[in-house]
Amino acid sequence: MQYRRTRTDVILRLDDGASIPVDESNRDYHRYLADVENGAEVLEADPEPEPQPTRDERIITAAAVRKERIAAKKAAIQASDLPAATKAAVVGLLDGMADIVDGLVEAINGAKP
Repeated sequence: MQYRRTRTDVILRLDDGASIPVDESNRDYHRYLADVENGAEVLEADPEPEPQPTRDERIITAAAVRKERIAAKKAAIQASDLPAATKAAVVGLLDGMADIVDGLVEAINGAKP
């Protein structure tokens, strides 16, 4: 007989898939205890799954990446040989894009406009 512990107060009997509550008044639980005493194999519970980031956490992470890319592009424009007026215009656009990304993150975090 094989059993598997779960993360809750239930033991799974692998032979037939029965769920056995850890309950002294349950006869299947007493049978489980007897089986274990007689050498039945008890497998540990499956490990907890890795928590997945929420949708908002994924958006905030993506926003941080975008902000880094905007900053890199802004630095490249400022270091370029473009005319000053062109640099100013492009940097202004990039700053506007960064503001939009910041606004998205603030909205997700519950900041008021």
